[in-house]
Amino acid sequence: VTALAESDDYVLIATDKGIVKTDGLEFSPLGEPGQLPEGNVSAVAFTETEELWAVVDEKLYHFDGLAWAGHFDYKVVIDDTPERIADKVAVYGTDEEKQAFIAAIKELNAPAADDTTATPGELILEPGKTIKVPYTMSLKGNVSSLYWSLGRLWVGTGYGLVYREGYTWNLQGYRTYTVQAGDRLSDLLSAPGTNTGLDAAAYKEAVMSINGLTSEDLREGQTVKIYRNPAAAPVYTIDSRHDRVYFATGLGMLEYDGEAWSKSEVHGLESANVKNVNSVDDELWFAGDRKIVYKANSKTDISMMYVKWLPELADDLYY
Repeated sequence: VTALAESDDYVLIATDKGIVKTDGLEFSPLGEPGQLPEGNVSAVAFTETEELWAVVDEKLYHFDGLAWAGHFDYKVVIDDTPERIADKVAVYGTDEEKQAFIAAIKELNAPAADDTTATPGELILEPGKTIKVPYTMSLKGNVSSLYWSLGRLWVGTGYGLVYREGYTWNLQGYRTYTVQAGDRLSDLLSAPGTNTGLDAAAYKEAVMSINGLTSEDLREGQTVKIYRNPAAAPVYTIDSRHDRVYFATGLGMLEYDGEAWSKSEVHGLESANVKNVNSVDDELWFAGDRKIVYKANSKTDISMMYVKWLPELADDLYY
């Protein structure tokens, strides 16, 4: 068992072979056989409308209540090309990822085998036409958590936080840097304001993977993504409370209220390696390497007290 998710009607059980659901009495598959690959399901998440997201073998899939799909409907706009569409929907933006998107888009929208008017391998894009586009190629850094809140799909990975809004993706913890003449990867990794608190070897691995680098050689004018803030740290779990999303990371607790990001004020865990955050009723529980902390709202109570005393023995009492 790799992950669990609960709805109002059933519990979802994710395994290294797929997904099943149970109502407490019996187990059954979710969707028709063959719709979802029988691979390792690393994370699952429900939306507020009981739709479901899942990551299987590092690829994203969606269940709309009837069927699973690894792609969505995209409406073509003026001047769209396969290259421009791939640039819009890519998670990391590497040349390798975008080429994979282009190939997948052409395959998903290939003409029928009996269509004698179509040119093999040709994709005709007309404004207003709807085509199928994959959600992802491959999510990097081993997905550890998936969460839906505030209209975004949040993905926690070993390389930091990624989120999807609409059909575009954002790497919250990274910024794009244009390589200057003489820049070396080692210089970028150790530049002031970068890699604050991250393990050097792990950070280097993340930067090379996210940017699709096979060596430390950089060319002038090349763009690379490097550390911007603690959201680049490993993200272990995600939860929410009162329209505020909380992220347990290797560099402490982060939170997002729909407008701004901030470090969570959790005693002793502000910059610690926080492995879990869990919302239970009106409380938030945080688990770090060395301590567990919970946070709850204060409650308003009225206390009644009846007191009797002898006035001659307590002349300093007034009423």
